[in-house]
Amino acid sequence: MIMETAIDYNRLFNMFTGNDDSRRFMKQPFKQDGKYIATDAICMIWMPTDKIGLHYEELERPSVQHAIPTKTHNPISIDIEHLKSKLIAPMVDEYTQAKQVCPECDGEKKVRCNYGHKHDCDECKQTGFVQDGEKTGKQIMDPDAKFIIHDVAYSWKNLKKLFKACEILGVSTIQKVSGTGGSGNLFLAGEASILIMPLYQGDDPEGSGFIRVEL
Repeated sequence: MIMETAIDYNRLFNMFTGNDDSRRFMKQPFKQDGKYIATDAICMIWMPTDKIGLHYEELERPSVQHAIPTKTHNPISIDIEHLKSKLIAPMVDEYTQAKQVCPECDGEKKVRCNYGHKHDCDECKQTGFVQDGEKTGKQIMDPDAKFIIHDVAYSWKNLKKLFKACEILGVSTIQKVSGTGGSGNLFLAGEASILIMPLYQGDDPEGSGFIRVEL
């Protein structure tokens, strides 16, 4: 039965699309195997086509069904507002423009001199990014913040996407039903399924800037 609601599903699905020219099929939502799907290869959302009526084109190939977990565990219930309250990270200045990949080193943090030797990039101060635009006068959570939740590492960018999806769907509690630190983590948000790939933690997560969250 198709639901008739005021939810902006097009906005929801387009939040998860990619912009990679080498995988152009990810630039818009699509229909496949009885699901409406959108993905940027890091996050993916899908909903059954019999629940909502959207006009997305059928995509036969490539198939993304292999990315959908087939094994699940007992649901872990997560209250969104409670989780948000536990995410404490350094605050930084907000700018009118987002960070851009450094044009000098192409994000590699190193540049090569005329003699062929590699040196630290002074343009980005070895961060791989440059900050253009003006300060807004506001402080925001560091966009590069990384959190460990239930022993799995997530970027703040992807958590924000999950939170915004729940806001659009009108969902306050989600269920984590699959995933580890080395595989995609699947969350159920109402009728929507949202998959998020974890970050690599390394041998010393806290020393690498990860922030552990206790729920």
